[in-house]
Amino acid sequence: MEISYKKRKVIWGLMVLVVVILSLLPQDQISIQLPFTDKEAHFFTYFILTFIALLSSNQKHSLLSILAIQILIGIFLEVTQIFVPGRTPEFLDLLANSLGVLFGALVYFLFRKIKPTA
Repeated sequence: MEISYKKRKVIWGLMVLVVVILSLLPQDQISIQLPFTDKEAHFFTYFILTFIALLSSNQKHSLLSILAIQILIGIFLEVTQIFVPGRTPEFLDLLANSLGVLFGALVYFLFRKIKPTA
């Protein structure tokens, strides 16, 4: 079953919304226990966001603009954590986000080589 570009964009948008909400909640309001480290969570989140964003593109947007948007989302959320009680921006979080973006793009291109679009 093929999912349309429009539906993929909606999925990406909802995922971004969840990431924004979780990133800007005060630390004491987050009760999610993850089986991996904070940095791994950052990496994996931005990896998935980027992969879905690239799948959602119908080639109207350049690769660089999509990657820049993903990295800017990470920068924006890290910087705005200055204003959230119990949250502090961390350079290593930003690095994990950016590496997730780059690896998401790499896996996307490997995926495209294996399964070309019609």
